[in-house]
Amino acid sequence: MARRSGMLLLLAAAALLALGAGAAVPPSCERIECPAYDVVDSANGFEIRRYKDAMWVSTAPIEDISLVDATRSGFLQ
Repeated sequence: MARRSGMLLLLAAAALLALGAGAAVPPSCERIECPAYDVVDSANGFEIRRYKDAMWVSTAPIEDISLVDATRSGFLQ
């Protein structure tokens, strides 16, 4: 019985490690908008990228003291 419990514990630990390894990867562009780019060169696990033109926006300062309301107001503008 102890051997079976040890084996189950080992399997559970391996499953948790596998899940944790996947969580360490940075999020992909599936959930957020990502800037468009061209890969200029790549080597040894890195890329040199040239990003496309971007559009920058700004707004007047938000005077609301509530972080939630200020964030909502700034996001909706």
